[in-house]
Amino acid sequence: MIRTATAEDLPAVAGIWEAAFQDPAEYIRFFLQNLFQPERCLLSLDDKGRPVAMLHRIPAEYVGPAGQSGPVQYIYAAATLPPYRRQGRMAALIGRADALGSAGGCRFTFLLPASESLYRYYASHGFSPGFYAKRISVDRGRLAVAAGSAAPASLKPASMAEIFQKRRELFPPAVLWGPEMLSYAICEWKYGGGELLTFEGGYCLCRHTGGRVRVQETCVEPAVWPRVAALLLRRYP
Repeated sequence: MIRTATAEDLPAVAGIWEAAFQDPAEYIRFFLQNLFQPERCLLSLDDKGRPVAMLHRIPAEYVGPAGQSGPVQYIYAAATLPPYRRQGRMAALIGRADALGSAGGCRFTFLLPASESLYRYYASHGFSPGFYAKRISVDRGRLAVAAGSAAPASLKPASMAEIFQKRRELFPPAVLWGPEMLSYAICEWKYGGGELLTFEGGYCLCRHTGGRVRVQETCVEPAVWPRVAALLLRRYP
């Protein structure tokens, strides 16, 4: 049996999450307090009516290269308690989620597998690669070349509405989070020790750890990039 979660299912959702992902209890509470909405969570029940598998449906928007747009949905935190795996429960949850998305006008359902084996698993249920992330390592020398003689960008506060609008201007074609999910994603980044650097012309999500700086996302007008490179060099010596 599959049903939508209720507020009373919070302990069960937390238990499935902890068993599947081994995340700290503090992080699970962070998700439940900031993003969990029962009507977006689907639960698979055992023969005693207890939740044993789940997934969360997060709304987003696809904006195409010609500016066309439409609603889509992201499957997040899909998990099954170990004793109940390999019983077809996740396949049934995905099928229900996809049907609900289609009925609600979603152009497609997407997710981000956590491992190579999960890519094969989701491919067996009709998913195919659609988006790619490229990771680049840059040393200080290359960043200094990019900065040239530019003065560092000046940090200035920016509202979530301004960040949301800047992503809409610079990222398409892309899947774009709505204001709620974008706010959560940035809060989650800060929760993990990251920084949000905002300046005239864009922003960067950065985190300094282990002698390296991870730049998770940049949303920068091209003309501003040399000043941003100079800012990163100054901020992370």
